[in-house]
Amino acid sequence: MDCLDKIDFVISWVDSADPEWQQKKQAYSGKKVVNSSNGDERFRDYGTLRYLLRSIERYANWVNHIYLVTDHQRPSWLSTTNSRLTVIDHQEIIPSTALPTFNSNAIDFCLDQIPGLSEQFVYFNDDCLINKDVSPTDFFKDGLPCDFRIYSRLIPNSDFDFLLFNNILCINQWLKGRRQSFSGMLSRNYRLRGNIKNLIQIVRNGARVSNYVLYHNAYSFTKSEYRAAREMWQQRITQTVNHRFRTRDDVTIYLLRYFRLEKGAFAPRSPKFDAYYTLNQTHALINELAHSKHHLVCVNDADTTDYAQKKTELVRALDEKFAQHSDFER
Repeated sequence: MDCLDKIDFVISWVDSADPEWQQKKQAYSGKKVVNSSNGDERFRDYGTLRYLLRSIERYANWVNHIYLVTDHQRPSWLSTTNSRLTVIDHQEIIPSTALPTFNSNAIDFCLDQIPGLSEQFVYFNDDCLINKDVSPTDFFKDGLPCDFRIYSRLIPNSDFDFLLFNNILCINQWLKGRRQSFSGMLSRNYRLRGNIKNLIQIVRNGARVSNYVLYHNAYSFTKSEYRAAREMWQQRITQTVNHRFRTRDDVTIYLLRYFRLEKGAFAPRSPKFDAYYTLNQTHALINELAHSKHHLVCVNDADTTDYAQKKTELVRALDEKFAQHSDFER
């Protein structure tokens, strides 16, 4: 792989069971943080990082380098001698005035500051897995991130929707007076019905955006996208980085994605490339892992009932699929 085409993987991780981390979080939160965007499930570690690394080694061993972003933490089982993985502490990439931070949005907006990070990188939360063989062109083509541009309506249903609204507001303010790009919007990957719905949304909304079909999985980014977004929305992004916890005033790195979609600066990829499950869908998730239906899988733990039991079932299934230890383990 040419040096200009190198692709790194970045993973964010926190050990929420660490007593020192818990004490620090409590000291800064007190009774001030009450909205659902800062609930325990936003920080909970249910053991998937080990299997994410195993899945990378098994299905994406072409990756140039892996960066694990943490807050003065390191998994006890992680190898300290593997030259292909570097642990990055928050203090290496986030302004000291914003530390400590418990805001994933703030962390996300600083990833491009990782020393040595390649121009092209894929960002994983630790609840994501690679489920079958992937290639570099599944994530980047001709220097463009792979993505899909399909519109939807924003119907507020949770605190998180405030963040989506903030992103869309930024995009519509930027779009004002501009002609939208149709590049990458009309694609064989979306099929005829999806393309017609896209066009109808454009006309109906008067060249304004309501929302996009989202996916919660690994995202392809370039450092250039970060720089462009920071120049365009410096105040909003700086404000977010300085919020120690998520607030309703934050923007998210979905903003970078929306910006690319409206500029047409992406390579179309099928929305069926990945799949999203919650721990409540244990049986469907186990079936997904057994039959490798999608390339990427996200396992979210929001609103889980019988969490301990579901976690045990998940780990059992992951142990069966990814039985071989990776070179990233001791």
